[in-house]
Amino acid sequence: MKKWKIVALLLISILSISMIVYKKNLDLQKNEHKIKWEKYDAGSIKELHYLDEEKRIISFRGSEDFTSLNGWASIGDRYLVLGTRTASNEGIDEEPKKGWTWHAIVYDLDYLDKKPEKVDLYQVVKNYDKNFYLLFQGNIVIEDEKEYLLLTLQQYEKKNRITVKMDLDSNKIVGETTEKLLKSNYPTSHNLTSLGDAINNSNVYNRNDFFIFSYPYCDCINFEKDYSKFIQLGKANKEDKMVVAFRKRKISVEESYQMLRHWFAPLGQNKLEVIGTYESNDGEKQTKVLETYQEFAEWTHLERDW
Repeated sequence: MKKWKIVALLLISILSISMIVYKKNLDLQKNEHKIKWEKYDAGSIKELHYLDEEKRIISFRGSEDFTSLNGWASIGDRYLVLGTRTASNEGIDEEPKKGWTWHAIVYDLDYLDKKPEKVDLYQVVKNYDKNFYLLFQGNIVIEDEKEYLLLTLQQYEKKNRITVKMDLDSNKIVGETTEKLLKSNYPTSHNLTSLGDAINNSNVYNRNDFFIFSYPYCDCINFEKDYSKFIQLGKANKEDKMVVAFRKRKISVEESYQMLRHWFAPLGQNKLEVIGTYESNDGEKQTKVLETYQEFAEWTHLERDW
């Protein structure tokens, strides 16, 4: 075979290999472009203040997408925690993949001017037990005057799930939680009573111990008159959500209950008459006036069991 033919064959081979490599790179790039990165969080907050002189109630302006659902935002006594995570669309509930992040943004409610701490929850779990990964971020619970953030972990191999508590003072997991602790810290729901109706009818969303005010405001309840500056700020920022929450242990459940009765009473009425309604399977209705938090707790517990 002549030399020029050999050279030509070599050039053709090299060109063919180059084309194959180039095509593979293009396919790889296309696949990479298909992977979308999503951010999941509670939204952002600003203008964090105390609503009262005793510093028992906090208020802030939340972004339009602020949410307290599913543990994305939780309040204790000293701490307020927001969740934020970044993940690809390869399977949000699966094992963490390269590039995924999950952080708890921790606000110290004793020092509102202090910059919030950003805690790497994936690293916190690794430091506790490398056989598990983080599946869910939960609420703040209080036990023996200490505050913990609940985390649900999934085991890599056996697929067992456990719920652990992270000490918010040290940002370390200190062990598993108990059913008793979960029940004693369960967020109060005011639905199934006339108080829940009054809250909802005021265009206020009560979830996970937060009271979220949205525009338009009803201009019909005592709260809007008592805290007119708070409402004016909301009206000046219509896209944002105005949020109020009680600091646990700074105010008793009885005090907060009576405060809510006043806040959501019609303008000029001192307190709302809270009525619980229970309807049995045969259609028989029972009603009861719930003057105290104890009466409210017993009644709503009855309805939850029913």
